[in-house]
Amino acid sequence: MAVAAVLVGFTLMAVIQVPPMWRKRWWRDLGVYSFIFLWALFTALSYALNWPIFSPVKALILLMNGIYHFLGYQVPPR
Repeated sequence: MAVAAVLVGFTLMAVIQVPPMWRKRWWRDLGVYSFIFLWALFTALSYALNWPIFSPVKALILLMNGIYHFLGYQVPPR
């Protein structure tokens, strides 16, 4: 049921937003909108299907730990 709701919602958004951009030939805007739209659709479907979603915070923690190690600081415990 949640997947159907996500698909209906995103279909409505696309039907409302895409045709005006297409008629006005805003190709750059349409490309950026499509990229963000597909990213959001994948994230929403992943959430609806209870798939694990990548957390940017984990990547930031790994990056900071690497910087701490490079600079010679002791990594703070969690």
